Amino acid sequence: MDKLNFVKTGLSLVVSVGVGNIVGNAIKHTTPSDLKLLTRLCVGVGTIVLTAVASDIASNYTETKFDKTVDAFVSLTKVIEA
Repeated sequence: MDKLNFVKTGLSLVVSVGVGNIVGNAIKHTTPSDLKLLTRLCVGVGTIVLTAVASDIASNYTETKFDKTVDAFVSLTKVIEA
């Protein structure tokens, strides 16, 4: 099971980084460049928070689906063996 946890952690990391990059790039490309300093600061902080939240949700979703898939596979192999 250590191999499965390693794969799950790696997959979760890849998904988290990917979603973070997508969200960050979307915000960067849709934010006007002529914002005042305070607004730029607020957008920057909001970008960090939104990216972290989206990455966390996607990572948790991926781990849950991974666990359900492994459980289904284990159940299927038990049925086939019986």
